[in-house]
Amino acid sequence: NDSFAWTEELASYTLLPVVFVGAAACVRRSRHIQVNFLYRYLPHGAGRAASTLVDVVSVVFFAWVAWLIARFALMMDTEPMTTIDWKKSHVYWLAFAGMAAMALRALQAAWRHWRQGYSVLERPEAWDDVSG
Repeated sequence: NDSFAWTEELASYTLLPVVFVGAAACVRRSRHIQVNFLYRYLPHGAGRAASTLVDVVSVVFFAWVAWLIARFALMMDTEPMTTIDWKKSHVYWLAFAGMAAMALRALQAAWRHWRQGYSVLERPEAWDDVSG
């Protein structure tokens, strides 16, 4: 009942990029966990300003974390995996690609929110039937 060691390592290192790429899809569709209760009680101008601030902070955060992952991938460039003859940096570069996609998708969503004049935070009912 013991698994092969390489299967566990492969599963662990495969999960990392899959999570980041999947998260990019969530950013694109504005499907991340969010608290929009406060926006019901804010005046329109204050709600719009807060929503725009959230968009800007999201883009900056995703870009910053992508930069951190890239630095980490560069540091791990010579580090091999334990059981598979593959560099660990390959996995982190895939995670970087997912995080960079999150930053680009967040920028795309911020642009869409700015053009239409509201976001999912302000009008959550507008996103009930949106497919992308």
